[in-house]
Amino acid sequence: MIASTLFSVWLIPSAPFQAALQPHIDHLAKTHDAPTFKAHTTLFCGKTSDLEKTKKTLAKLLKNQKPITLKAISLDTSEKYYKTLYIQFEESLLLNQLNQSYHEKINPDSDYTLNPHLSLLYKFLPSEQKKTIASDAWPKITDALYPDKLIRFDTVKLMTDAEEIGPEAVKNWKILDSYNLKK
Repeated sequence: MIASTLFSVWLIPSAPFQAALQPHIDHLAKTHDAPTFKAHTTLFCGKTSDLEKTKKTLAKLLKNQKPITLKAISLDTSEKYYKTLYIQFEESLLLNQLNQSYHEKINPDSDYTLNPHLSLLYKFLPSEQKKTIASDAWPKITDALYPDKLIRFDTVKLMTDAEEIGPEAVKNWKILDSYNLKK
C-alpha cells in the first residue's frame, strides 16, 4: 500500500496584516488555553501519494498568481473546532477558481468545500461564551483591518494536515513548501 500525506494549502496574509492579526490570535489562545497558529485562510485540503508531484503542480498553478485581497464581512462562531471564532470573507471568484484548479490538478477525490475565512481561535467552547468573545473581539479586529476591512494575502504555504482534531494536531502542523505570489 502506498502511503499518502494529508495536506492543506494556506493563503498567508502579507506582513502588515499578519502583524495586525497575529497578536489577536495569540491573545485569544492564551486567554482561552488554546493552541496558537499562524493567521491563514485554507484554500484546499487533500491527500497525496506523491508529495513532490503535488509541490510541482502547486508551483505551476501559482506561477503567475498575483497577491489576493479579500474583504472581511463579519466575525462569526461555529461548533467546528477549526472555526471556533473566525473572520468570514466575501465570496471570491478568484479563490473559487483556484480551489477548482486544485481539485482538478492535485486531488480530484478531495471533499473539501471552500468557505473563505480566517480563524482566530481553535477551542471547543459553549455557544454563549463564543458569542461574548466575538462581540468583544470584533471592534478590535475591525480596527486592525483598517476602515476598508480588506486583507491582502501574498504567500501560499503547503502544510501537513492531520485526521485528528485538537491542539496536538495544530502543534504538529509543518510547512512542506512556500510560494510567494508575484507582486
